[in-house]
This record gives sequence, C-alpha cells and structure tokens, in this order.
Amino acid sequence: MIIYNLTFVAGISNPYAEPESGNGTESKIDRNEVPDKEEIIDPDKGPCTLVTVLLQYFLLATFSFNTLYAADLLMMLRRRSGHFTMIYMIAGWGFPAVMVALSLAVSYRVDNPLGYRRHEACWLAATDDKENFDFKKPMLWGFLVPITAMLLFNTSVMIYFAYLSFRQPFFNSSKNAALKKKLLSNFSLGIVLGLSWFLGYLVLASSSSDGFYIFLNFAFCLLVSTQGVQIFILFTARSTLFRRTTSHAVKSISEISIHRSTYKISKRKNSSTTNTDPNEVADNAYGFFTRSSESSI
Repeated sequence: MIIYNLTFVAGISNPYAEPESGNGTESKIDRNEVPDKEEIIDPDKGPCTLVTVLLQYFLLATFSFNTLYAADLLMMLRRRSGHFTMIYMIAGWGFPAVMVALSLAVSYRVDNPLGYRRHEACWLAATDDKENFDFKKPMLWGFLVPITAMLLFNTSVMIYFAYLSFRQPFFNSSKNAALKKKLLSNFSLGIVLGLSWFLGYLVLASSSSDGFYIFLNFAFCLLVSTQGVQIFILFTARSTLFRRTTSHAVKSISEISIHRSTYKISKRKNSSTTNTDPNEVADNAYGFFTRSSESSI
C-alpha cells in the first residue's frame, strides 16, 4: 500500500507528455490544435510504463491481500482451519503478477505503448481515440473487473460477519459497551477489506458539475489515502498482542534508561481455544501472515 502511494505521488504524471519549450518553434498544442494520433505516439521511453506497471501491480496486490484476509476470516467464522499462510502469500503476490503480465502481453507494444497506458498520465489506458471508454483496453479487464469481483466478495463477507455479530444476544448490564464493540469491529473490518473504494465507482457514476461529485471526490481521496493509518488505529492498535508487546518494549526501555540490571526469564505455554465470537475472530484473523509463538525470555 505504501509503495503504491509513493509511486503514485512521485510518478503518476508523464513528463514526456508535456510539450517541449525553448526550441524556437510553436507546437500544435500551443496553437490549441489537436495533434494527429501519429504525432503523439513515440517509441516507449520506459519510465512511464514502469510506473504504470508498479501502480497496477501493487494496487492489485493490496486488494488481493484484503480478499485473502476476508477468505481467512470466513473460514474461521465457519469453524474451519484458515491457516494457509504459504498459499495466501503465493496467491497474494502471484495473482497481481499474472494480471500485469497478461495486460502487457495483450496490449503493450514498444513502438506503441498507448495500448497499455495513457499518454498524459502513467496509468492504464481506458479510452479510444475519440475519448470513449473502450472495453478492449486493460483498464477494464486488467483492473476494474478483478477489483469489482474482490470488492463484491469482501462485501459478502462483511455482511455475513455483521449478521453473526449482531445475532448474538446483548446482556443488560453491558448492552451499550457490547453494541459499541460490535459497531467498531464492523467498521474496522470494512476499512481493512477496502470497502471505501466503492466511493470510486460513485465518483465515476456522478456528474462532474454538481456538488455531490466534489464531496465524493474529497471523501474518496481522504479515506483511500489514509487507509493504512485507519487500519493501524482501528485494527492493529486495538489488538491485545500489540498492546502487550508495546507495553513490554516501553518497560524494557525504561529499565535500560535507569541502568537497572534486571533479568527476567519466563516461559509461556501456548493454549488452543475455540473462539466463536465473531468480533474476537475478526481481531485474530488479520494475523494470518504474522502469527508467531508466544514464548519469550
């Protein structure tokens, strides 16, 4: 996610798309004339296509791991073993590589890179010569179709999780606390599954002249650009493992700072319990790629 964001900020704009200046000649763009297609198709110079490849790959990888987390959570909710870490890793990194390879093989040519990417921005091509959406371009089948399929699956898991979560009865003594926990768990799950990206589809479907379109753009940019921070605050920082590890680290630093020679040796036994609470299952499922033993010295 962070690689995608950094690549987007640093390289989304194609420097070769801007007209050259200082050569003493006036371009057609300066005269407000549309250049012919052959005049803007040059042999690929490399950097812009590389940026497009990186953006497509790491964005698909982000959604792939979101979907794999949803699959892991679904199996845990159905009381099935969901510990397939190696399979998850291969699928999470392999599926985006396959999609990028197919996109390049089908639509990319060195003498005409615009079949794969856009001219003015380093992103997947989506329109034809008349600026109409082209279903043959990789923007549709190389990005939108797989992203839509993964988002629909994540939404289904989210609905199933919410159904199991709110089906459990409330206890009168802690009804408000339990309700807040259920709402926070569902909201956190929606963030980590990337459901905020549905706003992007609403942006595409809205008119570019109304205020609702502007609101959707701001909401989409804010939620998507801070998705990693939201996952950390709402999901990771709330976990018992994170709080225990942080507390232990702070305690160790404080002991070193006052020059105390204190050594503590402890051994913890792993325990295996069956957890049927959907909220607790969601808190544990996100660690499918960070599970480790709890013995410490």
